[in-house]
Amino acid sequence: MKLYKFVGSFFVILLLSAAILSTVQPRSYTHAIQVDSCNQEFTYNKSDKDLDFDDSRVNIDLQSYQGDNDRRVVFTAKSGYVIIYYGVDYTGNDDFEASGNLSSLQSHTYTAPDNQTIDNVSVKVKKVCATPTSTPTQTPTATPVWTPTTTPFATQTPFVTQTPFVTQTPIATDNPCEEDCNEPTPTPTPTVTLTPTPISTPIVTATPVATIFDVCANIEGIQTSVPDGKHLDAGNVNCVEFSPSGPSESSSTSGGSSVTPQVLGASTMAATGVFEESLFYSLFSFGSLLTSFGIMRNGKKRAILIN
Repeated sequence: MKLYKFVGSFFVILLLSAAILSTVQPRSYTHAIQVDSCNQEFTYNKSDKDLDFDDSRVNIDLQSYQGDNDRRVVFTAKSGYVIIYYGVDYTGNDDFEASGNLSSLQSHTYTAPDNQTIDNVSVKVKKVCATPTSTPTQTPTATPVWTPTTTPFATQTPFVTQTPFVTQTPIATDNPCEEDCNEPTPTPTPTVTLTPTPISTPIVTATPVATIFDVCANIEGIQTSVPDGKHLDAGNVNCVEFSPSGPSESSSTSGGSSVTPQVLGASTMAATGVFEESLFYSLFSFGSLLTSFGIMRNGKKRAILIN
């Protein structure tokens, strides 16, 4: 019986405890994490009781120097911070015997003079933030999508190369001989350029024509000598017959002067007979013909060679 009462009491207590706990609201505890801002400054003032100090921003280390305790102090800024001011008191008053603004140093050391002992220090640090470097954003370049194009199959016509037909024109060779001759016909060589040579025309000097003397002006025709049975008259112009008294000496001389026949034209030739003059004229004419024929034939040969 007592056991049942004990168990019942225990269950009642458990139920009451559960009811009480359900009515109580639990508290939430939030710990705010402090984040320093860029260029935010923090000042630390430390006395002789807590000169040695260290936190997340700065470290203050009091050291001995040359056997004197607390004569030197070293200020060291932590990562992300720099020291911009320091102050040191080594006489025990409120003023700092040594102080100064610093140009963003990471560490600074001060030693008190004359075996003095450092009593108070002050240090100011600043939060330094790195300047973010802007990273250029690359704009993706659209890659063109190649779309295959169906090209119709073209039947190619074979290309036939035509060889040009060269018609050779025969070169007519003129026969330089007007009559039959055995001389070879000169064939001009294409690679040789012939320079025409000027043809010299021979200067034909006219042979003086013999002047015919008409001895007897009174006899018809030309008399080159005094006919037999006649003699020249006193003026040496007419031929007259001898008188019955006999031939006169005037045929050879007259008054001591020689008989000169009548001159019908100027002449540089001596008096010749009819046969000799005819032969001379025949030879002269034949020579002139041969000379003309030779000049014409030579001219034709040269014209063929030039062409």
